Amino acid sequence: MKRNKAQISLFLILGLILLFVGWIGFYFVTSFKEVKSSETEKVSELPLSAVSIKNYIDVCVKKVAEEGVYFIGLQGGYYDAPLLSDSLLNIRVPYYWHNENNKMPNKDTMGQELSKYIKNKIPECTNNFKNFEESGYKFEIGNISAISNIASENVIVEVDYPIKVNIGPNVAQFNKFISNININFNKKYSFVKQIVIEQEKNPNSIPLGFISHLAYENNFTFQYLNIEKNIVLYALIFDEGEYKEPFIYAFMAKYNW
Repeated sequence: MKRNKAQISLFLILGLILLFVGWIGFYFVTSFKEVKSSETEKVSELPLSAVSIKNYIDVCVKKVAEEGVYFIGLQGGYYDAPLLSDSLLNIRVPYYWHNENNKMPNKDTMGQELSKYIKNKIPECTNNFKNFEESGYKFEIGNISAISNIASENVIVEVDYPIKVNIGPNVAQFNKFISNININFNKKYSFVKQIVIEQEKNPNSIPLGFISHLAYENNFTFQYLNIEKNIVLYALIFDEGEYKEPFIYAFMAKYNW
């Protein structure tokens, strides 16, 4: 019976991860195509529209930030996973509890990891403005930087993206783009932090009762799975009404068994 339950848990967790990876690829590619198509139509209609270019970038910043929040949740708050992490399909899940030591990152670290994700992915979304250049626009693009703040109820992303656009005598310049992501990452983080604090009380026991009660009281579900004899994968699963797929917050624990 225990073996069957473990197999079911494995299928559930891996299934959710596969769904997420498939969804995020479809969502991102589809969104980009929609942005590219609509903004290209505007380009063909206007000699120079600063508004259409800004909207194009705004949408990319928001889409990339949303994708990034989901991704770092799946990787326990990281874009570049730390050494204390293990591979699971095409992601790496970090250890929050490792041989009786708390390894959970703070929110500032997670904000920095999200910023790295955004910085690296925005050029993919904008496609370096090739569709605009085909219509005669010329771009001077500076270095991208981002600051991500995990606020009390949402995630606020501020991107510095220096861009100068000209066609003929007309010139437009942009620098700062701000996006609010309506995912309460802070609340999810607080749940996981409570679990790790509970873990400190009993360093080598799975806090199953505590997690079950926490999930019941706060309307989320969870799965856990023994990856190896003394290594456990935890996945907290949240329904995000605004998005089609659940939000998964994953982390690992290694016990002295």
